[in-house]
Amino acid sequence: MLHKNLLVVAIIILSGLALSGIAGWLYFQQANLERNGLSTEGIVIGLVESSDSEGTTYAPIVRFRTQGGRSFEFQSNHSSYPPAYEIGQKVTVLYPPEQPAQAVVKGEGNLLIIIFGLVGMGELLIGTFLGLKNFSSRIYGE
Repeated sequence: MLHKNLLVVAIIILSGLALSGIAGWLYFQQANLERNGLSTEGIVIGLVESSDSEGTTYAPIVRFRTQGGRSFEFQSNHSSYPPAYEIGQKVTVLYPPEQPAQAVVKGEGNLLIIIFGLVGMGELLIGTFLGLKNFSSRIYGE
């Protein structure tokens, strides 16, 4: 029984570390782009509809101009229902100076960072609590 409990604790803690790590990586990627990337105004020129067994979501297609005057369009990796944007809506676009094709809408990944971070931290707390409880019951024979 003890080995089974330790295995469960280890899985919970490792899962929490993985999710927290993903949240940290996403945060630092976004912070790096905000710090070192360029910012410009873009406009939503369309919405791409995507359907699956869970429903339909909409991702914006955004057009923007680089500081050098080149025009780019990209489809956001984030989709939602109802649509988070309307056609014609202005948005802030961030892009790496040498790779404008890697542009993103500013702030779109924030919700994912929060979700992964909270779930990861919750699992770490639960795993730590269960691990300490298991450890104390071994020592004190409870």
